[in-house]
Amino acid sequence: MVAMSNLVQTEIVARRENTPQDFPRITQVHTSAVPKFCDATHWDGLAARYLSRYSLPAWGVPCDPEAMGQWLYRLDLPLSLWLATGAYRSLQDFIDLNPDWPLRAFVGLALEMKDEGGQQRATTMLWLRED
Repeated sequence: MVAMSNLVQTEIVARRENTPQDFPRITQVHTSAVPKFCDATHWDGLAARYLSRYSLPAWGVPCDPEAMGQWLYRLDLPLSLWLATGAYRSLQDFIDLNPDWPLRAFVGLALEMKDEGGQQRATTMLWLRED
C-alpha cells in the first residue's frame, strides 16, 4: 500500500475516480474497547448464578494476575486446577497467550469451569470472538 504522502495530487484524483460509486464509504471506524465474545451473554447468566454478590469487571479492564486470583477465589476454584486445566505455569502465562483478552473474558471462562464442576478441561483455543 502506498502512503498518501508519496502520491502526487493527480494520482490521488485518479484513484478516487476509479473507485466504484456503488460501494459504501466507511465514514466511521469502530474503536470500541468492548470486544464481543460469543459467550458473553452466557457468562452473564452464569455470573447471576454464581457471583450474584459481585459485579463483573468492565470489558475494558485488562487481565492482571492478582485480580485473576481474586476471581478464582470468589468462584472457589483452586489456582492449581486452573493452571492444570490450561497447562499454564502461572496466571501470567494466560495473559501472555491472550494479550488482548479483558479480565471479564477470563472470569467468563472461570464461570464455565465452575458450572462444569471444575472437572472438564477448558479449551481456550476453541473460544471464538465475534468480529
